[in-house]
Amino acid sequence: MKILLVNRTLDLYAGSETFTYTLAVELQRRGHEAVCFSPRLGALAERLRAEGISVTNDLATIEDDVDIIHSHHRYESLLAYARFPDKPMILVCHGIFPWQEQPFRAKLNIFRYVAVSEEVKAYLIDNHFLDSGEIVVIPNGVDLARFYCRRPVAGDPKQAIILSNNMPENQRSVVQSACERLNIKLTRLGGVGASAWNVEDYLNQADIVFSLGRGALEAMACKRAAIVYGYSGADGLVTPENFQLFRQKNFSGRTRKLEYSESDLLKEIERYHPSIPQQVFEHVYKEHNIQIIAQCYVDLYERAIDHRAKSLAPTKCFIQTLALNEVLNEAEQSKDALQFTQDQLAEKQQQIGQLQQQNARLQAFSDAVRQTLAYRCYKKFIKPFWDRS
Repeated sequence: MKILLVNRTLDLYAGSETFTYTLAVELQRRGHEAVCFSPRLGALAERLRAEGISVTNDLATIEDDVDIIHSHHRYESLLAYARFPDKPMILVCHGIFPWQEQPFRAKLNIFRYVAVSEEVKAYLIDNHFLDSGEIVVIPNGVDLARFYCRRPVAGDPKQAIILSNNMPENQRSVVQSACERLNIKLTRLGGVGASAWNVEDYLNQADIVFSLGRGALEAMACKRAAIVYGYSGADGLVTPENFQLFRQKNFSGRTRKLEYSESDLLKEIERYHPSIPQQVFEHVYKEHNIQIIAQCYVDLYERAIDHRAKSLAPTKCFIQTLALNEVLNEAEQSKDALQFTQDQLAEKQQQIGQLQQQNARLQAFSDAVRQTLAYRCYKKFIKPFWDRS
């Protein structure tokens, strides 16, 4: 299967970009061909190419043998549709706020909308009036062969990381102050000047990670204690008891929408226990493993392709019927031409018969003349004399 993965950018190491990378690599592992398109290429595009995955910012360079379009963003979806108007598409919505995540009013060739959480699904129904049956919830996937625990967390937290491209400065200050009070070394990762590809290395050095969404999941995959905290607010420490609740809004901070003071955050950090990350990891392993998520997408791709083929079947049948009628018309014309030729041949044969009859009558007349007295006299007396002269 050849899948065209479409994203707004393939530049920064951000949410949908790293998801595109993770899914493309897994699809390739499964024997599928992934082609990635974005108008803006950069560092992540180079990472994809290093994995042997085709990347382009020009849709005209992609062959027509694409089977399905997997798109993430509004404008880029339209570009892909314009290039491949006959291919089925799925549109994945990673969030509810960015305008790029909002679906078109026109269906294009969208077979299903994919929501990364129940919150996004509800948003699509309530704000874009999509039918529930048009939406499939497929959570974020994490490559557990890359994000895994290399060392257990400490009994008491010694190191922490803020993993975010967009955490407001006032929140960063609260985290900094709380960590200083508890003698926890804090590292900031993400955003301008602090972006890194080898996130898993940094995560494995930490005991606590402050992050949202995909960053929180990657921390949990490495068996780190994750505190959901960022621009949308705070949900707090992820535990086995609240994992499912927080997952419904993709660990966005919008479940509780808390705003921490320094004292509030100190209390949340004090809930830390080294046994929690291991228990939380079990949920990540069962529900967010990219191998499971990729299979969900492959199943969806196959359904979309099959549905598209069936919807085009009547048109193909109509075209085939027209072609068959054309062949039959040509055959009928050939039959008429053959009949005309046969009629002409019969007429010629009749004429030949008539000529043969006339020739027979002339031959009979000639034979009768040769038997007459006058002819015999001519032959005996006149013809010899004529021949001598």
